[in-house]
Amino acid sequence: MRKVNNVYFDDSLYKEQICLHDITLLSGREHVLLLCSYPETEEFDDCLLTTDGPFRATLEGRHLHLSLPDIPKPLNCTLRISSKTGEFDETYHLHLYPSFSYKDRIGTYVNKGNKDQRITLMEDGNVKIETADLIDSLPQFRLHSKGMDSHSLALILPEGKYIDEEGTEFTLTPYVRFCPDKRALSVSLLLEAYKDWYCDKDYLCGEGDEDGIIGYDTFEWKEEK
Repeated sequence: MRKVNNVYFDDSLYKEQICLHDITLLSGREHVLLLCSYPETEEFDDCLLTTDGPFRATLEGRHLHLSLPDIPKPLNCTLRISSKTGEFDETYHLHLYPSFSYKDRIGTYVNKGNKDQRITLMEDGNVKIETADLIDSLPQFRLHSKGMDSHSLALILPEGKYIDEEGTEFTLTPYVRFCPDKRALSVSLLLEAYKDWYCDKDYLCGEGDEDGIIGYDTFEWKEEK
């Protein structure tokens, strides 16, 4: 193995759950993380793994296997990966949380910054999104979820479609991610409007630019009285 200047984990599956040297994972399952490097190398043949966490870690080629037991409360631990031939020694901070599913998070969530924006997760998989968009008088969107992605913790949702009386076509693209540390959602709602040759887009909550999402709003669970 030649000298490696940078060692990192691929975030294409885990998205925001992997951030440089901080990795957030749910317990009670096995995770497979893709270890990447620059310059790129096919295998890390002399890597040494050490950890202070209650789990087993093995490296097969470039795939790191982590077998995490169920834990009753959040746990922070470290994973150290080093190689003499690659000349690297990196420490990663793992943030482990008790496992949960979509059904564990059923209920209504309210945007902290805009109380009129709500998302309701229903037991049958239907999701109601109230955008509170007064300019375009959008209706409540009712989409059917395919559950929670176990890697990114994102709620799997289709786009929402709506055509108003003037023939303007609206497309709502929701990105909803479960917060692992509390009963809350990180949310971005992108609205696109089309009519004739006119096209416009805006984020109803969260922030974004031409490259994609750069910020989210927090929706907190509202206890039913």
